[in-house]
This record gives sequence, C-alpha cells and structure tokens, in this order.
Amino acid sequence: MTTPLRLVLWDVDGTLLNTRSLILETIHEACRQEGIACPSASLVARGTGLPLVDMVAFVLPDYDAAVHQRVAVAYRQIFPALREKGDGHDRLFPHIRSVLDDLRKQEILMGLVTGMGRRGVLAFVERYGLADYFVTVGTADDGPGKPSPFLVEQAVRQTGAERKNTVVIGDTSFDMMMARAAGVSAIGVAWGNHDISGLWQAGAEAVAEEPVVLPALIGRVLGRGQE
Repeated sequence: MTTPLRLVLWDVDGTLLNTRSLILETIHEACRQEGIACPSASLVARGTGLPLVDMVAFVLPDYDAAVHQRVAVAYRQIFPALREKGDGHDRLFPHIRSVLDDLRKQEILMGLVTGMGRRGVLAFVERYGLADYFVTVGTADDGPGKPSPFLVEQAVRQTGAERKNTVVIGDTSFDMMMARAAGVSAIGVAWGNHDISGLWQAGAEAVAEEPVVLPALIGRVLGRGQE
C-alpha cells in the first residue's frame, strides 16, 4: 500500500529562525528615520507574522496609511543591512536542523509559508544551506498573507498533498488561523513571538515546548490524518 504524501509547512521568523531582536531593531530604526515614537517590544512581537504593511499598521495604530507605507519601505531597506552586520541576532533556533533532517529521513515533504518577501527567503535558505529541504516556498510576494489560507492552499496544490496530511508549524496565532482557514492541522511553538495561550485559542492542535519534541508531535498529528 502506497504511503500518502505528508507535508509540513514551516513559518520562518520565530519558528525556524530567531529574528526577534532583529525585527525589533529594524522597526525602531525605521520609526526613528520617520521621526515617530517607537512601539514597545511586546507590541512588535504580537504583530510579527502579519504581512509587513499590516504589521506596521498593527504596531503604529495612531498613524495613517501613508506613514505605514513609508515605515514599511524603510524597514525593507534597513532589515538586510542589519542582518548582514552578522552580530548574532539572526540564527536558527537550537536543534532545528536536526529536526529537519529527521523529517527528511522519514520522507516527509516540507515547505515554507512566510510573511517574508521572496528575496529574504532565498537569502535565508542560502545562508543556512537549507534549499534542499523545501519543495515549496510561499512568500509575501505570492499573494495574500497570514491569516489568509492562500499560502497553504498554494503549497497543497504544488505538492499534491491532501489537506488531512498537511500540518503548519508556527509561532503566532496568525499561523494557526491560516492553517485552520485552509483546513489543515496546526502545531504551535513556544519559543517564538506569541504566547502559548494565544496559540491554543487560535486553533493549535499541539504546542511544542522545545524543537526536539516536534518530530513526535508531527507524527502524531499527521498520523491522525491517515486514520
């Protein structure tokens, strides 16, 4: 009997990659350039995961759309420059690579569903040598961002996997909402930007306290889809 395709779709920022301080520094510098007050770290964390302009609007609710657009433009210019400084606030979370290796050995297909632009995603996979792990990549340049189901639906079409055998892994409620809207499973991670209670409320079927438990959780969730 042929084993059905199994698909794991990863968020990037806050799930695979620890960019919390980088995102905060970038948004603060963009605000300073615009001459406006910087949002708090907790507010930036809660807005992370949304498409960039939506995230800026979330963290700067007292400003109009024109300001949001200017801050977003500045953000896109500042982020890669800060990342290239190489000061250690852009790195894979511990044990992530071994988790990816484990899933690949099990012949589980993997992809990315992220609010990052395609250029940033390509830089990420090249920097960490991860291009061979992912068979599908959905970015902010492809269509509506989280919590829209668009990126998940695109990945399902591209891979031929069934929704019941697909799971999204992410650190924000927006990831969980996206998965639920697309009719696939959702696993939250506790080391990212949103608190655990928010992940459960948004529809997580499980929440990983640390990366090393992910293969077992993924196996359990995907196993239910094959029953």
